[in-house]
Amino acid sequence: MDFRVIQQGDAVKKQKGGYASFPSLAQDPQTNEIILLYRRAIYDDKDKRPGMGAHGLEGNLYFKPFSTTQKQFLAENLLYQGNDYPPGLIDGNITTVGSELMMFLRRYPNDNPVFYTKGPSIHALASTQLFPSDDIFKIGAQWGRVVAIDSGKKWLQVFYGGSTDMPLEAKEKRVTRPGLYQSLDQGSTWQFLSWITPIYLAPNICANETAMVYANGVLYTLMRTAGEYPGALFLAYSKDEGKTWSLPEKTALFGEAPMFYVLPSGQILTCFRGFLEKDPEQGGTFSLAEFNPTTKGFSTPFVVETYNGNHYDGGYGDMIWLEDLNQLLVVYYYSNKPKPRNPWLRYALLTL
Repeated sequence: MDFRVIQQGDAVKKQKGGYASFPSLAQDPQTNEIILLYRRAIYDDKDKRPGMGAHGLEGNLYFKPFSTTQKQFLAENLLYQGNDYPPGLIDGNITTVGSELMMFLRRYPNDNPVFYTKGPSIHALASTQLFPSDDIFKIGAQWGRVVAIDSGKKWLQVFYGGSTDMPLEAKEKRVTRPGLYQSLDQGSTWQFLSWITPIYLAPNICANETAMVYANGVLYTLMRTAGEYPGALFLAYSKDEGKTWSLPEKTALFGEAPMFYVLPSGQILTCFRGFLEKDPEQGGTFSLAEFNPTTKGFSTPFVVETYNGNHYDGGYGDMIWLEDLNQLLVVYYYSNKPKPRNPWLRYALLTL
């Protein structure tokens, strides 16, 4: 697959002292608008509160529609205020599932921090509910898109964190482990289904952010590693709708924060934060690759854009197909200096 960038710009402009991050894209089922969901927080390196050093605090969640006629993002709208979920929402992700939007929200630092909501439109979301993870995970997070299978009767969502059944050694190392939850009532309630991986993928290497996609009756997950830096992304699959999983295997991709997306053609893309060879501790890339479920392999990554700030202040994004334009829209966050930590959101339109 040949990727070609035809337009780039700022989706959310740089703001002094601001920290824009965690973009997620979906199409509103009621209005057909393309919606960008993101978090904008503050960052102050003199503020030593827990969480400030990660991705800023006092964050609010906003959304912006994207105009395919103007080829730009429109005015932002406040969706959730951080002070409703002290000390501030750290991220959210949104998926179009049939005739509804399904949204997960995470706050930090708290136990039992994930909430969920759904509705027919971004303007008509139900009240948030606490995700039922407290018996399984200790300080966890959602990741990736909701995947609907069995003609939409079963919804699946990946969730990761430190599991409560881990041995003390793993807990002390802050090991994370991905698990799978299912909903049999179109996202109204959720139940734990399975562990996607053993506690360790390999000696002292565990799984973190885990993206999932469904193709030809098989579920595939792509996982970021923790404990090995820079880390290869690992792949696992399930042929029984997520009840059991293959042992994860190392792929040729190196990076973090993977996301899957299925094009109208059925081709499967992944985007991820890539590493820079010169210094994996600083800077990175926002990259795309095609996944082949037959070979379980990936194409050579295509770098959409390189950034030179703190490694964790960029490269993390999402994508969606624009039928009106016959183009792929990608959004990711970006920084150009390690200090101060002040990322903003960038976008690109690509032909394939």
